Amino acid sequence: MKYMGDKRWDSMAHMNLISDLEDIFDIQIGTVDVLDFADYNKGKIVLGRYGVEI
Repeated sequence: MKYMGDKRWDSMAHMNLISDLEDIFDIQIGTVDVLDFADYNKGKIVLGRYGVEI
């Protein structure tokens, strides 16, 4: 699954996903990382920067 590659993953869904991840893992994801979170694999890398292992 890829950001904007599926009509269900639009900009609003993206921000909801980021917000949920921040709440679940008690982290604050920076703007650059929000933009870099474009698919599952990049998401794992981004979360790893915040000490989250998937």
